[in-house]
Amino acid sequence: MPRFLLRRLLHTLFVVWGVVTAVFFLVRLTGDPTALLVDPSATQAEIAHTRHLLGLDRPWHVQYVDFLFAMLRGDF
Repeated sequence: MPRFLLRRLLHTLFVVWGVVTAVFFLVRLTGDPTALLVDPSATQAEIAHTRHLLGLDRPWHVQYVDFLFAMLRGDF
């Protein structure tokens, strides 16, 4: 029984990681997420500021790790 539960737990963790990873990349596949958040008439400076506030100016792998830690903290 403990072996079965351990396998189920590991399988569940793998599935959750897969879903979280898919969500991360699907959001970024649509283009720049900042474009969905700022006014279309925003200046380049405002767009750059928003990208910096959201951490979108950093490499994707750094954003991914930050995204994972935010999920673990419950900061959706």
